[in-house]
Amino acid sequence: MIKGNAYGHGIEEFIPLAEAAGVNHFAVYDAFEAFRALKAKCRNSNLIILGMVDADQMEWVIANDIAFYVFSIDRLEAAITAARKAKRKAIIHLELETGMHRTGLEETILPQVIALIKKE
Repeated sequence: MIKGNAYGHGIEEFIPLAEAAGVNHFAVYDAFEAFRALKAKCRNSNLIILGMVDADQMEWVIANDIAFYVFSIDRLEAAITAARKAKRKAIIHLELETGMHRTGLEETILPQVIALIKKE
């Protein structure tokens, strides 16, 4: 987890140290942090955005093979549209509603989500 500028240690400074220790998967909060991490990481390391990806950033995220969470049908549809434009597959993780009622896909819409993913 390197969100918050690697908890104040510096994304650009921390990633090479972590990679040298064998770490190859990094999680950031938003697309801005992903941009910084993408420039600092080795080719074999992976990135995932845990939080914000604005609509105008999604195509860039997908084009750079950065994983992100889908927590609504609208966001899934936006990811599909951006993936088509980027001519790449979106690397998504499904965020499920677990009882906190903040974000996440409700159990009742999972069949619709799964059908859309299979179709696309």
